[in-house]
Amino acid sequence: MTATSLDLSQIRTDALSSAATFRTLIGLGSGDTPTFKGATLSTGTITASTPAVDVTQTWNNAGVTFTGSKLNIVDTASASGSNLIDLQVNSVSQFRVVSGEADFGSGSTNRPAIYSRLINIRSFYGSAFILNGAGANNGLKIGQNAAGYLDIGQGGFQVVNLSGSCSFAVESTNVFAQRNTTSAQTFRIYNTTDSGIANYERGKLEWSSDVFRIGTEKAGTGSARALELQTDGTTRLTIASTGTATFGGRVVVPEYITDNLNNEILAGVDSSGYYFGCGFTSNTYPIFLGAKGAATHVYIAGTTGVICARGKSIAFGTTTSNTSLISESSGTLSLINQANAQTFRLYGTYTDASNYRRLAISSTTAGAFTINAEGAGTGASGNTLELQTGGTTRLTFAASSHDITADPTARILIGANTTGRLIISNSVNAQLSINQRGEFGVTGTDAVWYIGGWNTARPRLCFGGTTSLFPAIKATSTAINFRLADDSADAPITASQATLSATLDLTIRTVTYGATMAIDAALGNKIAITLGGNGTISNPTNAVDGRVLVFRLRQDGSGNRVPVWDTKYAFVGDLATVTLSTAASKIDRIAFEYDSTDDKWYCISFIKGS
Repeated sequence: MTATSLDLSQIRTDALSSAATFRTLIGLGSGDTPTFKGATLSTGTITASTPAVDVTQTWNNAGVTFTGSKLNIVDTASASGSNLIDLQVNSVSQFRVVSGEADFGSGSTNRPAIYSRLINIRSFYGSAFILNGAGANNGLKIGQNAAGYLDIGQGGFQVVNLSGSCSFAVESTNVFAQRNTTSAQTFRIYNTTDSGIANYERGKLEWSSDVFRIGTEKAGTGSARALELQTDGTTRLTIASTGTATFGGRVVVPEYITDNLNNEILAGVDSSGYYFGCGFTSNTYPIFLGAKGAATHVYIAGTTGVICARGKSIAFGTTTSNTSLISESSGTLSLINQANAQTFRLYGTYTDASNYRRLAISSTTAGAFTINAEGAGTGASGNTLELQTGGTTRLTFAASSHDITADPTARILIGANTTGRLIISNSVNAQLSINQRGEFGVTGTDAVWYIGGWNTARPRLCFGGTTSLFPAIKATSTAINFRLADDSADAPITASQATLSATLDLTIRTVTYGATMAIDAALGNKIAITLGGNGTISNPTNAVDGRVLVFRLRQDGSGNRVPVWDTKYAFVGDLATVTLSTAASKIDRIAFEYDSTDDKWYCISFIKGS
């Protein structure tokens, strides 16, 4: 059938005997629903938009499920690639629906049943799904151009949103890449974030200013996090949020490393030997280990000084004034600074330069050397110096009392045997040498003290000894006696040949008044008592024949005090009756001598109140 247009409703009112008759004549059947066995529709060449098929239908029944266009092919038998629909432009298929499978012109089968050079599914806001056909730009594009989209092509895929775009590619088998021509790329993995990405914690891989970085970062309420590098599930390197790096194993630098800049890290080995260095600026090496320069092995420099280990020495300070530790010989370490006096300090405590305890070993250019336990501020007191051997303190120098205390089991020897020496010891050979042969202490079996010579031709004062040449002063519990060396008798005193055997004490000893007043004759021979009542003056203890006791008795402010003399006090002869003063504050003096034969203290003198 060839026509510009055909309106089947008008056929019904045609001048023919009936519409059914007309439809039958043109092969459409006699019913209201025509049946086509085949139809070719050609509108010819047109210069205005005149659709070849323009079908209008109105659906007006909510209870009916309508079908606007239906093509039902009963495929009893058909060739492969038979088309249900084939839409062409210039005889070239643009879209076709194939029965069972689709043919894209390459002879391939088992492909999707819909073929199109371009599928563009659009929404109200723009393209939402675009599928390109063959050619350089074939691929899939999903999303809206304005709000963002995913574009998948032959070279990879691109994700675009309002913030920008990011491209990914498969560069080769098992190689996936993020790239965008010359633009530096960043990949981020978030630990936490909010919807506005204002508060977050994240890790990153990025290129920045031609530097590749691996790190963590935060913003807003996010916290700084550590970075760990692992192998086989084990952390090998941890960089804390504070910047501290901790290695989980050894750090091995197999070869020489340098960046040839003013700030370098050098490690490994070069032509001058093994070394490690860092922080180089010109010829100043803040930290350097190894062979760099003439025989230098350790070189640490800073703004205030230098530590340089060279050969057998370590130098501290500047190049013009170095304090050096030097190995002068095997087993010998010295502190040297040319002609300058040196001090070595060993600290016990150190809070700051004003609060410390320390030991200072010092020297002066004049040749004085000191060892001093010193302190300042909170460490100013209690700094004692001890000298030890075998872990035992042998000599102690006290800080506050300035006492020097020696180990009681040790000896202190000063000087030589033949010229006189000082030996302080608890042994039998303790000696004190005060000139060429003056001695004090024990020498051999003689306890002696020489003054002014060592033979009988020179004046001397000698105490002790076991020979007749050296009379002894012997002390008992009650007296000090000059005795012959063999202790057979008292030794003579050259001036009077008299024997001194009693205590002579010029000090007045006060005895406190009481109901009974104890008297010890060994404590002195002058006794003062202020009488506060009529108490008993007891018999003296430690009595020695011939010993004299002198009592000075004072009445108190009341007076009329009459003491009772104990049983061994005797009043005979002219002093058979002794009447003491009774007036207030009066003083009487009365003396007694002890007679060991009678065991009595006889009154030998009485001076009444003064």
